[in-house]
Amino acid sequence: MSGDLINTGMTDATGWSSGNRLFMADYDGDGDDDLIARDAFGVFTALRSNGTSFVNAGVLYFAANPTDANGWNDGNRFWVMDYDRDGDDDLITRNALGDFGALRSDVTHLISTAALYSNSTFSDANGWNEGNRFFVMDYDGDGDKDLVLRFASGSFVALRAEPTYLALSSTLATSFMSDAWGWNEPNRYFMGDADGDGDGDADLLARDSVGGFMLLRADRPALTLTVPVAPTTFRAP
Repeated sequence: MSGDLINTGMTDATGWSSGNRLFMADYDGDGDDDLIARDAFGVFTALRSNGTSFVNAGVLYFAANPTDANGWNDGNRFWVMDYDRDGDDDLITRNALGDFGALRSDVTHLISTAALYSNSTFSDANGWNEGNRFFVMDYDGDGDKDLVLRFASGSFVALRAEPTYLALSSTLATSFMSDAWGWNEPNRYFMGDADGDGDGDADLLARDSVGGFMLLRADRPALTLTVPVAPTTFRAP
């Protein structure tokens, strides 16, 4: 793709430059990423990729709840992940009270599910709406994406994806990666499709404040913190 793909009217002047507005996701399961857009009023539309351009595919979902006025434009509210293993990307959602649901893709639309998991521990009031709290990764190597969560104390748990719900699992009971030690700051954790140890599941590469890199290795079903894998001279400013 090259050049301007489509004129959408999604301008900075109309509020599209910040917050939970745009999500890269293969919602239609055709193998290439599309763009899901959420406006201030809770309308989700799609710019679907056809390989050479983006095509406005219209409204995928609309509801009065996930609006800016109800707090859905800031913080840890949405994650792109194929939690139900059907081959297309869904949106996992978390409200201010700690209820996790999904906008599940059926290829042409998004369908709101019942709560997949609810726990007031993970509410905004308990500090879960900002910082390095959630990581989308296939930590257990079963082929679907899960949510790994980090507490302010430095312990890690996971919301393991099952086709119809999320299941809470302990992954690392304690670590030094607490907020008090600066682990809620930017550029601390890196994850993705690249696997740190070649075993087929996703790991977290972590960088400390003095430039040391270490691995939170997925050991199915736990995480194991390794010794530094790469001391560097890339120090914190």
